[in-house]
Amino acid sequence: MNVNAYNSGDAKMIADLFTDDALLIGNGKYTWTKDSILAWAKTVAPFIKNFQGYLGPSTVTTDMVFMQKYWTLDFVVESNSMPAKGVSILVWKKQPDNSWKTVLENSDYDIKMY
Repeated sequence: MNVNAYNSGDAKMIADLFTDDALLIGNGKYTWTKDSILAWAKTVAPFIKNFQGYLGPSTVTTDMVFMQKYWTLDFVVESNSMPAKGVSILVWKKQPDNSWKTVLENSDYDIKMY
């Protein structure tokens, strides 16, 4: 779901991965609530290309998933492509409708500028 959302270029699809009260942390910057995450996603979604996720250790319970992920992408602005890579820790929570949503994502990343 995560890879498909980020590769879609659709900010709403990215935001829909999160609960209404989710916390997204990127390089120490805190973004609270799904509405704020949607605003953030609108600024980056058009530029994310070739997102790839590689799962690390995960713990799964009946209503929570704790996941580590290494990821790469190309951040493309006009004809400039900047490779990015990062590590994320995600906590997914089972919702009342049996879907899964992210309640916490904490990422550390780097975008290589040329």
